[in-house]
Amino acid sequence: MTEQTSARSWPALPVDDWAATRDTLQLHTLATTRFSGRTAPDHPGEALNCGPHVMLETYSHEVSSCGYWPGPPGEEGVFHSYAYPEPAGSRDITGLPEGARWDDGLGEFVLPLERGPGSSEGSGG
Repeated sequence: MTEQTSARSWPALPVDDWAATRDTLQLHTLATTRFSGRTAPDHPGEALNCGPHVMLETYSHEVSSCGYWPGPPGEEGVFHSYAYPEPAGSRDITGLPEGARWDDGLGEFVLPLERGPGSSEGSGG
């Protein structure tokens, strides 16, 4: 390997040094996100295993996302939906599917897997 090639190479990344981040990322793989292209105000906080610099870059533009999060081992997963910045009045939306609710702690709408489409309790079951 030449010196020039070496300078362009990724740094070593031992699995043990990023296991928590890797595990978190693998749990968030079932989502779709749309960006408006308009800039957003700086994001105010952090997320689990995700530093503020990542949040500032990730939420630098208006975004709407929805998907499924399987949850930590042994816990039920949820379907989720959020927008950043949060649209005015969005927490007060009515007409949600049965079992869906706004979660203040997460700052997004959630629908437990057991209540989702295709379940015996959901509209698709």
